[in-house]
Amino acid sequence: MYHHHVAHLDAFAVGVRVGLKFKQGDLLGYCGKTGTGSPHCHYEIMRGKPERWTQYVWGLTKEEVEARYINPYQYAIKERNLPMAWNSIGNDFLTPIKDGGRNGFHPGVDLNWGSGSDDYRFEIRATTDGIIVYEGENPNDGAWGNHLWWKEESDLAQIYENYLIHDTQTSGSFALVYKGKKHVIIEDRAGLASLTVQARSMPFQALTKTEWDLIPSGDNF
Repeated sequence: MYHHHVAHLDAFAVGVRVGLKFKQGDLLGYCGKTGTGSPHCHYEIMRGKPERWTQYVWGLTKEEVEARYINPYQYAIKERNLPMAWNSIGNDFLTPIKDGGRNGFHPGVDLNWGSGSDDYRFEIRATTDGIIVYEGENPNDGAWGNHLWWKEESDLAQIYENYLIHDTQTSGSFALVYKGKKHVIIEDRAGLASLTVQARSMPFQALTKTEWDLIPSGDNF
């Protein structure tokens, strides 16, 4: 299941601790600049559990980062929001980044509001239901500063409701998620052109085999 990460917090919300279960929209902490130079909220989403809670993307190719992380903007659909009020982005998803002789591609988004320290102590709230699985405190975890990881406990079918989805690791099935279930539209890549015409107004998302299998099947399966 997906793991979400927010970093550089000034402080955690009262009661936030490993093992805490919470609901989407609950307060997790406050924007800060621990581990970095200016206030912002770093937000990333991993497919599965990270090998280390302090890991980063140095040395990974763009394709490797995209395979391990999810574009956080898809969590802004419908009632979902990014974790902090924002009106500008620092490093965006998959932006090339450098640090000395190290290179990589940004695994998330850096959320900002205004300029300078305008967003200092802005509230950071959960984008999904979940459970806190790691709480790292500044300066123990280096450039992450104060940061949290949580494991998502939301229904994938709810996330992708009215989304066109694609199973990336089998024969290339495409389906529409509707009323909590997936309904096949086309089952081979040869028909992708006609499918694109049918679904040009639908948001699209490619899923791994594991993610695909978690969504229950409806008609035509």
